[in-house]
Amino acid sequence: VWRNSTEGGEVPLLYYLHKGLKDSVFPTRVCPYTSSPGHDWDCPELDDAFVRKSNPLSFTVNDMGTFYDQASIKHKLVQSGLAMPVSTTLVSVQHMYPCVGKLLANDPRCVAATCQLCPPELPMATCCVPADSTHGQNMDGEFLAHSGMQVEDGHTMVHAFLPFNWYVPTQDDGVVDIAACLSDDSVQYAALNRQPLHLTCVDDAYCVPGRVYFAKNRTSYGDRMHVMCFWEYDPTDKSSKHVCLPPMLQETIARTFEPDEIYENDSDLCGFYFLPYDTISQVSALFQGFFVNSFDVEWAPQSYLANREKFPHLNYSLVQASTFTQHSSSRFDGPFPFAHKYKPMNQPTQHRRRH
Repeated sequence: VWRNSTEGGEVPLLYYLHKGLKDSVFPTRVCPYTSSPGHDWDCPELDDAFVRKSNPLSFTVNDMGTFYDQASIKHKLVQSGLAMPVSTTLVSVQHMYPCVGKLLANDPRCVAATCQLCPPELPMATCCVPADSTHGQNMDGEFLAHSGMQVEDGHTMVHAFLPFNWYVPTQDDGVVDIAACLSDDSVQYAALNRQPLHLTCVDDAYCVPGRVYFAKNRTSYGDRMHVMCFWEYDPTDKSSKHVCLPPMLQETIARTFEPDEIYENDSDLCGFYFLPYDTISQVSALFQGFFVNSFDVEWAPQSYLANREKFPHLNYSLVQASTFTQHSSSRFDGPFPFAHKYKPMNQPTQHRRRH
């Protein structure tokens, strides 16, 4: 436990401080992880003398290796066949709106004397209007390589409210516009694909609370931004209209609407970051701070739940409560992992359905 938090605590500290830590690692049940700040460093169980005295976990770090370049990292990964911890400088990215179109062409900030060329990710234009700085990761947990990177402190968390994963109703059998959004087919197909269909307004600057929204389409715009459009439905008078947000980052769209249907991800298969080597190269060249460690850790025999009969003076209840089974991944037989034979096509007039 690093003060019951994932903040701070460099990976190599495990090696340099292991003599003091070797008998001070406890099962996760002692200090359950707290996702919200405020009391995330509170852990009253650590003050319990019985918990400390009867803790069976004990380990020794026999060796630690450190690797800085891609070739040695890949070699060690293949050689050991084990996961290795990554340490990297976190960055923030300043995204820019291009001074084009009706939205910004007449903005007073778009003055030629103070403007600058847009980042190379954009076509040649001037960029004077900054968007909110964001983490150097997108909502899929992918670390980005971008010319506007700056050093950032803190850590990131991946969440599942991805606007680009919201279900877009298809217009089949002549059912179009808002009728397609309200159809039973859309409800069932969205659930089949585990995609949210109904959206709720959470930012009244861009939408109307109390009305129901459905994703319609999106168009790329500017520096990783998108113009996303929706159907707005008023359940009180059954009226609807087509609305579009101004250009936004995906993270900003996610703060404008939230889905009504929440599908929990499989923790054995989801929730992993994706750190491309190209991003590593750029971050290392600009800020340094990237390396990978390998450890040879030997756990004492008393640490294993299977050996509890040999150590009756130790308490294994917390170890047992903190032990879980990692399930092997299922083999998908196609691009729609949850698809099945949904609607029999036994009527000649039936159109082909899309998942």
